[in-house]
Amino acid sequence: MQKLISKTLILISVILLLSMIISSCKYLPLPEDVIRPPLGEGNSTRKVDADIFIPKGMVAYTAANSGGRYRTKATDIENDGIEEVVVFYGVLKEYSCRGLLIIQEDENWKLYHEQSYVENDRYAIENADFADISGNGRKEMIIELSTYNNARMFQIIKFDSEVEKMYMFGADRLDIIRNEDSLPMLAVWNYKAGGGFNIDIIRWEDDGFVNATYDAPGFFLKLIPGYEKEESTDGSETIYLADTLLKAGDYKNSLLKIQKNPKENLSNEQKLKISVIEARCLFYLGRAEEALSALSAAELVLGYDADLLFEAFILMADILISEGNIEGAKKVLESSEKLLYNYLKTDYKFHLWQNEYETRLEKLKDLN
Repeated sequence: MQKLISKTLILISVILLLSMIISSCKYLPLPEDVIRPPLGEGNSTRKVDADIFIPKGMVAYTAANSGGRYRTKATDIENDGIEEVVVFYGVLKEYSCRGLLIIQEDENWKLYHEQSYVENDRYAIENADFADISGNGRKEMIIELSTYNNARMFQIIKFDSEVEKMYMFGADRLDIIRNEDSLPMLAVWNYKAGGGFNIDIIRWEDDGFVNATYDAPGFFLKLIPGYEKEESTDGSETIYLADTLLKAGDYKNSLLKIQKNPKENLSNEQKLKISVIEARCLFYLGRAEEALSALSAAELVLGYDADLLFEAFILMADILISEGNIEGAKKVLESSEKLLYNYLKTDYKFHLWQNEYETRLEKLKDLN
């Protein structure tokens, strides 16, 4: 009897193990599963005297009095081997973070920087992270904010001879892509109606952000399983999968997905997105004429998404330049220039697209 029980237990264990393996093979992470908001630097265990810097009526947030959400963090902003300490504060038991302090320990604790939203109750701090994205030798602070309507904002603060507020922009999520051999890049995620995300990879160059979406194939590789898991009835998931394959450098499979995707139930904006993906794949595969035909057949209407239109115009200019059609490229760039008026000059996207436009103008000058 005892041997029978032992054999039964072993059999049950094997069955459970096999079921776990099979279920883990079936489970594929959705794109949102692999996205993580800024997590910040390592938690600090140092005892800090922050009370003298905290505004009246506020308390320092710790894991204990913030429901486990906030912890004191340590980061070396100045890259001098001495860590600064970040302390969050808010109203006790409200769990709404109203500001943060960055303090340094010299002979005594001194205030390095305060970021307060006490007077502007539209924003609450969700988290903060630090990375030297500008290459000035000091880390910038990226603050994730939530608004009264649960939207997300990200504010970037630069520490130099003076504190500078670089940008404030809306996004659903943001990742810092840290590289050993180059400056960190930012992955900016925006949820699109119907499912999926539009992702911009941006990096700092000179005095603003430039487009680096096609410079980080490894980032997109990890998102492919999520889009492969389940395709939507209207084909939108296929579009996002094809877009992700393209950005991961798999042009052939991206093109295959697009060409098999039915277009009948798609919106005009989705059709334009398909045309841009198809054209870019064809162009990267060395089939410039087919790429130009794919874009020429698309409806480039100014009422569509300005970012998507800008990408379409810039891509068309690249194709025309590659074929030596200078006059055609000039006309296309004139159309793209008009789109710049859709952006405030303080918006990071204005600099991003202005850089794309000016880079192509430089190419044309070199060819003349």
